[in-house]
Amino acid sequence: MQANYAAVVPLRFEPETDPNLPLKSPAPALQRVTPSEVVAPTLIIVPAPGEAELAVTTTPVTDSLSTSETLTPAAPTLAPELQPWREKLLRLMAEEQPWLEPELTLAELAHRLRTNTSLLSHVINTGCGQNFNDFVNSYRVVEAERKLQDPRLAHYSLVGIALECGFNSKSTFNRVFKKLTGRTPGEVGRSKS
Repeated sequence: MQANYAAVVPLRFEPETDPNLPLKSPAPALQRVTPSEVVAPTLIIVPAPGEAELAVTTTPVTDSLSTSETLTPAAPTLAPELQPWREKLLRLMAEEQPWLEPELTLAELAHRLRTNTSLLSHVINTGCGQNFNDFVNSYRVVEAERKLQDPRLAHYSLVGIALECGFNSKSTFNRVFKKLTGRTPGEVGRSKS
């Protein structure tokens, strides 16, 4: 009868240590950050012709965002060579409003900026403090709040507003809206015309 060698020898998950080699120091511990130390993303919105100019603010993150706050990626420490890419990205978002396209992907946005997805992802993650989906959805939520409070769009349903802002479904709209604002879309006071 032949024995299975793997069944006889115990598995070792830790490497054997050589007493002659110095011990490695453990990985540094993660630091806990309080909400008051985190800055909410802010969004620079270019008003349409004839509209009043909007104020842009950066505020500490709280459990929920108030309606007077606007969202825009804050500028955390970013390598100097990536700063121009961040500026190009924010300019593209303000001028072309690609977040209104439901099928927007990281690859499509990278193509518009004439760069690759790795660089763009790195710029969004480190330069804006968000992942791609949260970055795009923050623009969509700001647009949705604006449209929900616009009396000219009072006849639109919540699904209609969601689709107009680039969301693919009502469930995604509700989940993302609640995540970013702390309120459901139905809780936003809609203006009557």
